[in-house]
Amino acid sequence: MNELLNGFYEQYNYFFKEIVTNDKIRIGTLGPCGTSSEQALKYLSCFIKKCDKTITIETSLKNNFLDVYDALNRGLINYALIPTAYERVTDFYWNNRFVNNLNFIFPTPEYGLVCKSNYVPIKNRKTRIACCPAVENIIEYLSNGELKNEMVEKVKTNSTTEAVICLINDEVDLAITNRTSFNHYSNKNIKFISKTYNAIIVWSLFKQKDTL
Repeated sequence: MNELLNGFYEQYNYFFKEIVTNDKIRIGTLGPCGTSSEQALKYLSCFIKKCDKTITIETSLKNNFLDVYDALNRGLINYALIPTAYERVTDFYWNNRFVNNLNFIFPTPEYGLVCKSNYVPIKNRKTRIACCPAVENIIEYLSNGELKNEMVEKVKTNSTTEAVICLINDEVDLAITNRTSFNHYSNKNIKFISKTYNAIIVWSLFKQKDTL
């Protein structure tokens, strides 16, 4: 068992030895406010603060992970926090200027189908559902099998927060969003209409090699 964990311990020890030498660090991840990535960053920031109360942590929320990648590549942020569920996470692992220097487990908030409070299903056309790629495959599960793939038109978004904004703007019929994104817009006449689901995700922190 220790052999499986040694690499994680080594990363952990090195990371916390490194950050205590800094007065301020800037961490980028997917935004806007409410995303699962932002919740994971809050969790990590709290943990860092427990280890070093003097450090200042700046959060940089980007509209998509490509922008996070670009910010790290250009040195605009010190670290990039990426979920391993992101479909292009290998872009970070295989950039020879980056190094994966910390990994931790953090569960996502609950995800579910959301609609406007006055929503009435429209017959004779597909149901338009806003969703980010990571969760598009749970539509049938969330709807208890009522919304099969051939009955749905998926409107791809970058995040759960963007998905709920699409719903608020009447661009879709339904949206898959998480509880924290929902809470940001709970005063916008929206409601959950399905069971919920969350995932236990490994989060990876990357930095530029030349800053080691």
